[in-house]
Amino acid sequence: MCQLMMKKGMYLDRVLCTALIREFCQEGRLEPALDVFHNMQQDEHVELDAYAYTTMIGGLFEHGYVDHGRELYLEMMKRGIEPNTATYNVMMKWYCKSKCVGVAMELYKVMIMIGVAPDLRCYTILMTLLCKDGKLGEAEHLFDKMLDRGLFPDHVMFISIAKFFPKGWAVVFVQKALKAAAKLDCSGKLLELSSLAGGCSNMTLQKEADNLLDEMVRSNVLPVDIVFNLMIIAMCSEGRLDVSYYLLEKLVAYGCEPSVLTYNIVIKCLCKQKRMDDARTLISIMESRGVRPDMSTNSIMVTGYCKIGDIESALCLFDEMAKDGLEPSIAAYDSIIACMCRMRRLKEAEFMLRQMVGAGLPPDEVIYTSLLNGYSILGQTRNACHIFDEMLVQGVQPGSHAYEPTRWMMPTASCQ
Repeated sequence: MCQLMMKKGMYLDRVLCTALIREFCQEGRLEPALDVFHNMQQDEHVELDAYAYTTMIGGLFEHGYVDHGRELYLEMMKRGIEPNTATYNVMMKWYCKSKCVGVAMELYKVMIMIGVAPDLRCYTILMTLLCKDGKLGEAEHLFDKMLDRGLFPDHVMFISIAKFFPKGWAVVFVQKALKAAAKLDCSGKLLELSSLAGGCSNMTLQKEADNLLDEMVRSNVLPVDIVFNLMIIAMCSEGRLDVSYYLLEKLVAYGCEPSVLTYNIVIKCLCKQKRMDDARTLISIMESRGVRPDMSTNSIMVTGYCKIGDIESALCLFDEMAKDGLEPSIAAYDSIIACMCRMRRLKEAEFMLRQMVGAGLPPDEVIYTSLLNGYSILGQTRNACHIFDEMLVQGVQPGSHAYEPTRWMMPTASCQ
């Protein structure tokens, strides 16, 4: 609509121009996005704001034009337009994705220095990278800073960071969060109960959780489902599925039907332990309670089946997703293609790759590396080089795992 208005010579205000920039950036069309932005700069009737700059900066960073994005960031400050939390988040997201933890942390320090308050998304981005890099001490310090600022972690943060924790750490982080929440309780009872003994038996842990959750509901300092989600994630990361099941039922007893997200946390844990039948049973219980599986549920199950080599069950579920109108995720394609490659079913794996591309989903490094490994094991040099070249054309930067299977091919084949 905005583009049609422009073609007809109609005036676009700041809001419409920014919407148009966002649309162009999402489509990867940076040149027309920059044209609109520059027109805004030159139009005396349009006053640029932080949102317009952030939208353009985000588009540039997202598509790898980092230097141009940084220039716009410096420009907006020179013009007296203060960057906001969203501005820093779009930049930190790219640096974290590129594993530039030092630059991301410097941006965080700049935010604090100039008085821009980091939000939960900012802390999630930074802590995920720190945990992934094994810098758990720094992640814990940042978590403490976040709690001191009055921010409470949500399920997105915990799911993102808990998978990198060594045994016992998830419980420690939940303890910290609950103690921070307990300070909001005037009675002081919650503070007395806010320490979960991670090393005790399941029965003792259930009893402690009972007392804690009853007091949480009474004090009403936080929504019940948030607290349950954090505790369930912690118990799953510790492999304590009995306690996780107990917490699910406890949530129902409080009259709060667990969301599909909460069920997915436990289902994923079951799949990690290769308990696929139990995962299917839990999905049936979930459906009987009126909660429908979503794309994440099915992707988790597809990945679980692939990890145990049950490709037929994975493909069956994959087809069911399509019939139900659920578009399979990149993670689901990753798992199926990797499993097929391990089973040396390379033709089918490449067929899945073409199907994925046809559906408009961009293959990632994991998929290309799986195919490279598969072809290299079978000695199919030409096919491996074709995949490697395609990977480069698609703009997927090969990592060390992608280069490894091509090393032995170099004397006999030319991989561009």
